[in-house]
Amino acid sequence: MNLEFKNIIVDMGQRRILDNVSLRVEPGTVTGLIGSNGSGKSTLLKTAYRVQPPTQGAVFADGKDVASLSSVEVARRIAVMAQEISSDFPLTAREVAMLGRVPHQRGFGADSPRDIEIVETALVEVGAQKFADRTFSLLSGGEKQRILLARVLAQESPF
Repeated sequence: MNLEFKNIIVDMGQRRILDNVSLRVEPGTVTGLIGSNGSGKSTLLKTAYRVQPPTQGAVFADGKDVASLSSVEVARRIAVMAQEISSDFPLTAREVAMLGRVPHQRGFGADSPRDIEIVETALVEVGAQKFADRTFSLLSGGEKQRILLARVLAQESPF
């Protein structure tokens, strides 16, 4: 699966944030976006997962315009580890990691044995199993980052 940004323009108010950006990310590659603060790196990524719709242009995941996909379909293709997350809810770290399984669940979102296995594996992979039962909002910044990475891994999205 590839991810392609075609002629992305993003305007916010009277300011152009991105101006005709095109980029193709091939499967099995790692791509880094480098630029100064405020140069549009995060904004470009937000167009991929539909938080920031482009003013012009389109983003394609495996040839499908993400704007035409449901939120669940986008989440099955693209996982996001945001710079910040609200921790207003009294969730444990494990419960936050389990949120990565939501795009794969049906009905009322009951956690299947497979979901639990995937999350436990992700927690081990990031070295977070020892604090998985602590309240997420009480974790250190680095511990929160490990849990957010576990959530992304548990989501099992190609991007």
